[in-house]
Amino acid sequence: MVVGIIGAGVFFLGRDKEPKNTLPVVTEPTPTVNPTPDIDYSKIDLPKSDNEGEDNLITEEVPEMTEEEVEAVLEYEKENPVPVMTPEEIEEQNKAIEDAKREAEANSNTQPVISQPVETPPAGTRPTQKPPKDADGFRYTKEEAISNFAAEYQKYIDANSFSYRRPLEDSLKRGFTQEDFEANLHQLMTDPYSSKIMAAAFNEYRRDGMIDGIVVTAANWLANGGDKGEWFETTVQ
Repeated sequence: MVVGIIGAGVFFLGRDKEPKNTLPVVTEPTPTVNPTPDIDYSKIDLPKSDNEGEDNLITEEVPEMTEEEVEAVLEYEKENPVPVMTPEEIEEQNKAIEDAKREAEANSNTQPVISQPVETPPAGTRPTQKPPKDADGFRYTKEEAISNFAAEYQKYIDANSFSYRRPLEDSLKRGFTQEDFEANLHQLMTDPYSSKIMAAAFNEYRRDGMIDGIVVTAANWLANGGDKGEWFETTVQ
């Protein structure tokens, strides 16, 4: 009996502790995403294709070779077989390649020798040996030097080569006439010692025997109008 009274009291006391007014539950509405409208692609007009109705793939058939063409190809291959290297030849070729690589690496720091272009003299007879020098240090007399030069330069004139054309063109560009050039050329071929400049050049040729050097000097002398023009010296090494 006592236990029942105590249990009832606890029950009623527990009910009094519960809140009489419950708080309302507020729920936020979930925003709805705008759905993508369905597109009716059947109503879209697409541009017509340039090759509409045609096959994009190349379907052209390769013509078959006739028996005669096949025989011709086989005959050609028989007469011109593809060379096949033997193992020894392959090894030899590989060795040559490796040797070339090693040589290139060894010479990688070597400066290349640049050769200056030199005009090849026209065909003709040119002394291959220089005569010995006399007591004064000359290899040729004045007359021999003039004769040798005249014969040499006449080759360039006959061939209309650069050593003749260039002096003529440059002389005309500097305001000298054709007659001036021909007069200087005549002086050069017959009496070069009447020119102080050419006299020194001929004496140099008489000592060293280098006919190419005097040809270059003479060409520059003609190009500058002889003794009447502005002179500059060109050294031939």
